[in-house]
Order: sequence, then structure tokens, then C-alpha cells
Amino acid sequence: MLFRSYVPLGVAYPWHRWVEQERRRETRLSGVRPDVNVSIGAPIFKTNRVLGGRAILSDTFSKGTNKDAFGRTKDYTQPNGGRNAGFGFVGHRDGYNVLYGDGSAKWVGDPQQRIAFANESRGGWSIDTTYVDTLFAYNHYRACNENTTYLSGPFRDAKVSDPQVSESPAGVWHGFDVAGNMDAGVDE
Repeated sequence: MLFRSYVPLGVAYPWHRWVEQERRRETRLSGVRPDVNVSIGAPIFKTNRVLGGRAILSDTFSKGTNKDAFGRTKDYTQPNGGRNAGFGFVGHRDGYNVLYGDGSAKWVGDPQQRIAFANESRGGWSIDTTYVDTLFAYNHYRACNENTTYLSGPFRDAKVSDPQVSESPAGVWHGFDVAGNMDAGVDE
């Protein structure tokens, strides 16, 4: 199972605490309205009111660290890590059980197995061709830093359609939220 809301936020290459205090765009979570600014070490949704009916728990969509769901060594030599199978494929295959903040649970179908074979966010926008920016194995996020030449991940006021969001665990969680009638059309 993967947790979203009650697990402290951890990021690779985190920002400085003062960025959170200023509520800068680097800390705004994509795909939610009203705006939610996150804090490292705190839950993404800090109160039940902010959480609302968003997804908080699901069957795993992890893709493993070194080996995928088939036991194959993961291939990161290509720009698209989508051939690496996620563990959702060996579970229900066609969807995920999702628990929502309002106490409801729902089956979210994925008959094309887009989540199980999702790209692990490596592509033209990646800053390092040897590093996977949003590894599904950890459901973690790559943050940003104002002193670098890149801004990546589901923060920085990005649109959900941006590959840095859509090809990350944040994109999967957003899809679960939309299936639960939350945050639909946020980017429109």
C-alpha cells in the first residue's frame, strides 16, 4: 500500500525552510484547489479540512528500486522507464483500491495499465540522464532550488499536464483524486 497524506513529505534536493515560510511557488502542490503549500517533514495535507475527500491510501503502484514487478533489473539507459512494470500489475492489474479522506473507498479502474507501466519521469526535461527524477519505488519527489537552472517535480506551480507531474507519483495521486470527484479541471 502507498500512503499519501499522513506520511511526512520527503524530497530529494530540498529547498530551504525560508522558502516555505514565504509560501513561494516552489512549495505549491500541483493539481489542487485551493492552493496547498507543502512543508518538508510534514504531511502534504496538514488538516482534515485541507485533505477533504482526496485520496490518502491505495494499493501499491510502486515500481521497485533495482528490479521491477517481473523481477527484471530495471533499465534506465533509455529516456523512458515505462517498460519497468509496477507492482500494481501483479496485484489487481486492472485498477486500484483507493481510500479517501472522507472515509469512502473506491475501485479506480486502469484497464490499459497506464499506472503499472507509467514512465518514471526521465526525458528531455531531466537534468541528469543517469538519474531518475521521480522514482515510483519511493513515491518521493524531486524538489527544486532557486539557485539551480531547473525546477522539477510536482511543486513550483506546475500544471498537472506537465510531464514532471503527470509522470510522477503526484500525477497518479491526482488521477485518484479526480476519480473521487476532487480537483477535476484544476488546470483548465
